[in-house]
Amino acid sequence: MSSAIASALDSEALVLWPSSIDRSERSDSIRRAILDIACRLRRIAAVAAEVAALEATRTTGARFLRAQSFMEKQRAAGDIH
Repeated sequence: MSSAIASALDSEALVLWPSSIDRSERSDSIRRAILDIACRLRRIAAVAAEVAALEATRTTGARFLRAQSFMEKQRAAGDIH
């Protein structure tokens, strides 16, 4: 059997420690890994918020273009002066 102890923190992070590492080093490693994961999750959330904002802008822009097209058709038909 290997001299390493494996602990899965999440599906993406697998941390290996040799059995000779002391508990405080192991705790520090776990703490750093958790903080790294939290930072990654914050970045993912920030990107998701940016995508949502861009999607809302695109939707608003599409509505504006539809309204503009409608108004131009009304002008061309002589309904609006």
